[in-house]
Amino acid sequence: MAMALPETNEHDHWGHRGFRVGEHTFAVLWPVESIAILKLSSDDQHQLLSMDPYTFTVDQWAEQGWTKVLLKGITSGDFADQLERAWRLVAPKSALKALDAKRG
Repeated sequence: MAMALPETNEHDHWGHRGFRVGEHTFAVLWPVESIAILKLSSDDQHQLLSMDPYTFTVDQWAEQGWTKVLLKGITSGDFADQLERAWRLVAPKSALKALDAKRG
């Protein structure tokens, strides 16, 4: 899913699969734990935490926008939406333009 977004590269992030666009990581996958960690805006993070505190949680990195997502608690479509929000938060203008052009 993440690799479908323009200019995204996969990298090792402390032993987990990380995804970055440009120089910025926007998602980390912990497959054994069935968790994804997304970099979200403060507003998005707070909204998700109040909407579903079981599926969305935070830890010591919350102030930087990092939000844990329990994958069994979210549909693939909703996860794709949140993943794109994380990507858009850190994507360079060239990547944003490429996605918009791809979608027409």
